[in-house]
Amino acid sequence: LRSDGDAVDASLAAELRLAAKLDEFDKVVARVEAGSGQGLDGNVPTISGLNDSADDDAALRLTELWYQRRFLADRLALVVGKIDLTGACGHHENAFDANAAANDACLQFLSSAFVNNIAVDWPDDNGPALALWAYPHDLLHAGIAVADADGDWNDVADHTFLMLQLEFRPKLADLQGNYRVYGWINNKDHPTVR
Repeated sequence: LRSDGDAVDASLAAELRLAAKLDEFDKVVARVEAGSGQGLDGNVPTISGLNDSADDDAALRLTELWYQRRFLADRLALVVGKIDLTGACGHHENAFDANAAANDACLQFLSSAFVNNIAVDWPDDNGPALALWAYPHDLLHAGIAVADADGDWNDVADHTFLMLQLEFRPKLADLQGNYRVYGWINNKDHPTVR
């Protein structure tokens, strides 16, 4: 709704995700996206946005391309490449702050306020990153990641994002629980508030 009358907005987003299992230990994942229109976010100012899938960039672009190698009988996984650390469009494996009920911005909740913790100062974009995950027991998972905080591929070591997560995963009456503790550091340039 605008002061000059009613408005109807739309957006179109397309995504193609390809995953190739090279053997029992190696996997490559690629995701390309394109879209058109801002949807409601162009008219309604919010802190987190209403529709994270609204994509006003019609150019086809590579948003993820990463390689994963598993070691030690699947108890350790190394992931390297252009990574979405949140797994916010459907890949929960090796994702930080993941949630089976609300971690997919493409199919579950559209607003990032319901997808990932908005208090985490995530990297600006999917950029070069490296993550190491350990699965010492079915009840305990741990991950550490380092990424380019700017996500711009320029001077990748100047501004880094570092995250550590410990996850406790008890199963009670056939219901999978997920309790996690994590911390992060983002040393990119931030505005000074006075």
